[in-house]
Amino acid sequence: AARIGQLGTVARDVTDQHRAEQAEQQLQATTRRSELLERVSQELVRSEPSGPAVFDRIVRLITPELGDLCVLHVLGDGARDLLPVTFCHRDAETDGRLHRTVRPAPRPLVSGLARRALDTGSSQVLPGADPLAVAAELLPEMEPYLARFPEVGLVVTPIVLAEKPVGLLTIVREPSPGSPAPPDASFAEEVATRAGIAIGQVHLFNELQSELRERGRLEEALDD
Repeated sequence: AARIGQLGTVARDVTDQHRAEQAEQQLQATTRRSELLERVSQELVRSEPSGPAVFDRIVRLITPELGDLCVLHVLGDGARDLLPVTFCHRDAETDGRLHRTVRPAPRPLVSGLARRALDTGSSQVLPGADPLAVAAELLPEMEPYLARFPEVGLVVTPIVLAEKPVGLLTIVREPSPGSPAPPDASFAEEVATRAGIAIGQVHLFNELQSELRERGRLEEALDD
């Protein structure tokens, strides 16, 4: 009986230690992500809202935490097309190779994950997605890269501005031991909120530039 009691005590100690380690890991992950979101916010404050450069910096900041590959699309006029803005792979060598060989082009917005994410305003999560299906719908130019894997983890998160969808953040996780944990949809949504702010800044900047150009043309016409 004493032996059984000792074994029970050891089992409880091991369980308690495991729970403590999990709690510590969760705390570290939460702290790391809070710091990362703060860095994204600071980047938005520092950046001039003049084009894709701000999105490129944001995606490069978040990719190592979210997954192996992140791609940011915005919606074209009339919300009929997906326009690729930037992408990043967490591995520098793979990222360089993709940027040398891949030239993402606008894609028609069809039924599927992207459409569901935009229509529902919610992230679409697939722990084991078909890489070729992902390529066909969202990333056709990356099919050679995606086709190497039997399946990938996938999160497609809508980017919303003033309660209106304006883009998508797509996160791909490779099935390899060195990859991060499965993509976290809640964290992706927090990042997407900040991306929406950046898109809003760019829209406002472009509208202001257009207004100033029009004002300049009117002033020139009056001078003539």
